[in-house]
Amino acid sequence: MSTVGPADWVELGKRASNGVEVVLLWSRTSHRVKVAVSDERICHHLDFDVAGGNALRAFYDSFAIASSEVHGSLEPAS
Repeated sequence: MSTVGPADWVELGKRASNGVEVVLLWSRTSHRVKVAVSDERICHHLDFDVAGGNALRAFYDSFAIASSEVHGSLEPAS
């Protein structure tokens, strides 16, 4: 397993509204895709890996996807 550092991640998309920021990231070395969600109002941050085929869906509907990942109803990230 290779180590993925902060400089390895490439920002593919970013959106923000009402203090919540959602960023879609791709790793150059591991080819992983993840979504990072930050809520500056309550100082919370969440990031989770997603399968490449679910990347845009996760970016636009990140809270539903995060919930699905936790409850196991979405296919796991590859």
